[in-house]
Parts: sequence; C-alpha cells; structure tokens
Amino acid sequence: GWLDLELNVTNMTDQKVTAVRFFAVLLNGQGNPVGGDDDQIFIELGESLPIEAQKSVKETLTVSRKYARSLELYVVYVEYADGSTWGDRQASADQIFDRALAVVVNEAQDPSIGSGS
Repeated sequence: GWLDLELNVTNMTDQKVTAVRFFAVLLNGQGNPVGGDDDQIFIELGESLPIEAQKSVKETLTVSRKYARSLELYVVYVEYADGSTWGDRQASADQIFDRALAVVVNEAQDPSIGSGS
C-alpha cells in the first residue's frame, strides 16, 4: 500500500536551508514499528527546497508500505546556503537513535529545523 503524508517543515534559523535529510521509522496503527527489514528509511526533501530563513514549506511524502500509518521522524542532516552543515548525512540508525529527538508525523505535525541543540 501507499502512505501519503504532508510534511510541514519550519526553518527556525536565520539562514536559507538547501538540503534536509530525515530518518524515518514506519509505524503501524498502534504506533509501533511495522517490523521487518524495511521499516526504517531515509528521506530527503526535494521540491520544497530551498527553505528561506524563518519560513515554512510543505512537501508530500509517498511511502510504499502496506501497514504503515505514520512515521517517527528524525532530522539527520541540514545544509545551509553558505555551505555550513548540521548533523551527519551518513549517520547510521544506531547513531541517530542515540542522539536525535523523534517527531511523530501523522495527521498534522510540524517538524522544525533549528529548534534543537
């Protein structure tokens, strides 16, 4: 099956964002990981980039997963217009779980860039 989620992303920094990479855990209707080898995926924003400073964008994510109803979303990597970066684009799942905060995306959640560390 297909899961369409509208992602509202807010850039809370004073710099233009040119790249964003998320790590997502696919969740079932009970809020638990769907299980199996493909319940964790990486997502990069596309059409909604760049994100101007202090602005929000919307992007629809279509996830091809039969039992997924929502995502637990982690911001892994952000690149800014001046070339500076935040996070680690190559981070493994274990590294992400150790140091990131999750945002559950289902009906209407707004992940924000720049609100943490």
